[in-house]
Amino acid sequence: RVALSALLSMEGGSTLVVNLPTGSGKSLLFQAPIMMDKDCGLVLVVVPTTALALDQERRIFDLGIPEISNSQPIAFHSGLSEDERQLVKDKIKNGTQKILFASPQAVMGSLLPSLYKAGRSGLFSYLFIDEAHVFSGWGETFRPDYQALPGFRRGINELGSINKLKTVLLSATFTKTDLD
Repeated sequence: RVALSALLSMEGGSTLVVNLPTGSGKSLLFQAPIMMDKDCGLVLVVVPTTALALDQERRIFDLGIPEISNSQPIAFHSGLSEDERQLVKDKIKNGTQKILFASPQAVMGSLLPSLYKAGRSGLFSYLFIDEAHVFSGWGETFRPDYQALPGFRRGINELGSINKLKTVLLSATFTKTDLD
């Protein structure tokens, strides 16, 4: 409840760190904005694996949120057709992609222009980084796109849009070192 309350009262441009055990409601935090506000803008959830993206996509579809059709992808991964990948990018740019699960490589790669366009237009509201402990745990040379996410966030927030990203770092295993 405390994490959800903190999320709902966040100001744009701020960061929330949520350290909760597995199964205690971290997924609810990125589901809440799209369930509570149909005009909340894009909720981007950065995940470390395709399997996690697909599992979260299935969970969102199971919720039956009217604004999210089960026929349109919300997990961006290499198994999508080029048409599906383009559809996601177009929906990001026009503000109709409500939630998206993607790897840091996709965010810093093929999704980057669409995400910046959405940010410039004020259509990008939340950046969740799931398993955020990997920043320090895996080191600087493993999956460097994770290391680039803070710069990406800063770039989106500097676009001049009135909507600054609300950033939420999620993990069940943050250590003191991670939080420093």
